[in-house]
Amino acid sequence: MGRLERLMSITYKDLLENIQAMTPEQQAQDVTVYVSGVDEFYSLVQDYPIAVAQSENNDVLDPGHTYLVI
Repeated sequence: MGRLERLMSITYKDLLENIQAMTPEQQAQDVTVYVSGVDEFYSLVQDYPIAVAQSENNDVLDPGHTYLVI
């Protein structure tokens, strides 16, 4: 994964633990991602917010790697 491996990251299991620690009100909020490099907030797309990498679609992620779509 190159550059992605060098970034500090969390697993989906870590993310789940963080979500479970949120209040019910926070869990009911829209999922929003802050991209610090551009100082912008983005929402996940509604139709397909979670996708799985296909080998023919990219050369960054391994096939089968799950990712969020903004």
